[in-house]
Amino acid sequence: MPKYETPRNVRGERICQQCHDPDKPLRPSLGTKPVIYCSATCKQKAYENRKTERAIRAAVADAERRAARAAKSVTLPDKVTDFAGEEQQAGAAKSVALPLPGMPEIPSPAAVPDPPAPTPPLPAPVPPARAMPMWEDPEIEERLAGYGIGVDGQELVDGE
Repeated sequence: MPKYETPRNVRGERICQQCHDPDKPLRPSLGTKPVIYCSATCKQKAYENRKTERAIRAAVADAERRAARAAKSVTLPDKVTDFAGEEQQAGAAKSVALPLPGMPEIPSPAAVPDPPAPTPPLPAPVPPARAMPMWEDPEIEERLAGYGIGVDGQELVDGE
């Protein structure tokens, strides 16, 4: 069905694209875009159906891509013989380091010494000594009193 072609009932009246109820003809359009749903509920259901359909199409396409990729994969034998003639299980990774021209020789794993033992943890750092806060300074009370201020920052009242 084209984008704006709406289904019709036996009397030729346009009906809802979602519920197809022949007893509920659509109201006339008020603008240039035709009315295609009989209610907001049908409009929402149509949206959810389109969304579900897109998700299904995406899942099917993904499954087809995976199936095509699996058909192209190569089956490996159970045992593999490496360059040195040693047999090993398929899938068991063996690291082979080949020297590049102009590069120094890479030592084999057997020639590499064990790492040194871990050093003991350092003691927790001691925080630096703090300067004495202003309110603990013995002379500050006298100096603030000269300005009429107490150590709590409030104005001194006579008699204190």
